Amino acid sequence: MEFYQDMDFRKHELLEYKIIKCDASHLDELLALSKESFIQAFQKSSNPDNFKLYVAQAFTPSVLTEELAHQETVFFILKTPENENVGYIKMRWDRGKELFPYQKSIELQRIYVLEKFWHQGYGKVLLDYAERYASEAKYTWIYLVVWFQNDTAIRFYERNFWKQFAKKDFKFGNEIHHNIVMKKNIGFSSIFGWE
Repeated sequence: MEFYQDMDFRKHELLEYKIIKCDASHLDELLALSKESFIQAFQKSSNPDNFKLYVAQAFTPSVLTEELAHQETVFFILKTPENENVGYIKMRWDRGKELFPYQKSIELQRIYVLEKFWHQGYGKVLLDYAERYASEAKYTWIYLVVWFQNDTAIRFYERNFWKQFAKKDFKFGNEIHHNIVMKKNIGFSSIFGWE
């Protein structure tokens, strides 16, 4: 099956799944999935007032419509074979010049799995898919930004050979959160261990 088709049905170890490339017709589904997965991931560890403010600003139909229309962004939804939403990723390739001025890079801007599917291997499915997408599109680096207090996510990325290499602040409601930038070399030089 060709990689860039709108739907990719595969098996990953013992998991069966399908991955769908999103367009404007997926707005409502993606909005519900992105909002729910974000709330499940961060509500318990956030200041309640600040969290409500951020969710109210970040997860609206107009914001997501703009993100879906952005020419240098792509979303993919991960589903079970029964068409149940599991998680999603967002990738963009317009912001890496400051981090990788001489090499082609792509950002894994979002990667989320719904809580009922945590610890079942679906996060690895999404991460592998993002890396494969980037590799087949001939990027040298893939990178992401993760909250410095999200130890579970940081360990997950490190187990998958991502390395911490920078810090970046993120406006979260009325707070500034300190985040870690992580990267992985997926280009030709990574075959030889060059970084």
